[in-house]
Amino acid sequence: MQSRMYETTFTLAARDVDFTGRLRPSAIFTRMQEDGEAHAKALGFGREALLSRGLIFVLYRAQLEVRQYPVLGEAVVHRTWPGKSNRFFCPRYHTFSRPDGTPLAAVNTLWAVIDLESRAMRSPLTSGLSMPDTSDLTPPLPTPDHVAQLDGPARMRAHTAAYSDLDVNGHVNNARYIDWICDSLGAPLLRTHALTSLLVNYSREIRPDTPTQLYLRGDDQAFSFLACGEGDERFFEASGTLTPWKDDRRF
Repeated sequence: MQSRMYETTFTLAARDVDFTGRLRPSAIFTRMQEDGEAHAKALGFGREALLSRGLIFVLYRAQLEVRQYPVLGEAVVHRTWPGKSNRFFCPRYHTFSRPDGTPLAAVNTLWAVIDLESRAMRSPLTSGLSMPDTSDLTPPLPTPDHVAQLDGPARMRAHTAAYSDLDVNGHVNNARYIDWICDSLGAPLLRTHALTSLLVNYSREIRPDTPTQLYLRGDDQAFSFLACGEGDERFFEASGTLTPWKDDRRF
């Protein structure tokens, strides 16, 4: 089963939680990236294997749904497995639960294979990626769709990609975009409301020192987010929903 599905149990540490002591949304994306890479390596197409052929994986879309947020010191079980690749993308699925099986969150992702030299997409079907047959495993969520931007006035702030935003691929890490969203939503709102769903589309990579305009629209129930460069070039889009906390654990 480990060849088809990868499972880890981890305990939430200080780096994984926010100022409320609950799991940080971006930490979900970091855990997905790290365990997905570990599984890909076990299957023979991890980062080093791809780099030797001039390729990397880049996250293209993700759909997140959260049922409950675990807290500092709590154990969480993460399971991940790949879906069937098509000529454009490699799907990968993730579930997070308590050790007793209580569901916490689920994520469906689409990954693109990128040529390092040209930065162009390559078809997974011609890239020598041999995925295991997981057709009997049910995806936890639908395939991520396009983001629809909300109408209305936007709150805008400027940000330039800096040292702390960048990863080993030399561009803004996918989890850092989630932090940008939460920074725009603001600590006062996220103290009283839980981020319960998030749809993200990664359109273009953001390289070091790239000036970026960040736009947030919506209210304390639903929002959309857009990161643009010069000439309104779209780098990243997201939409999501928020739900008031009833207590420390429930919403």
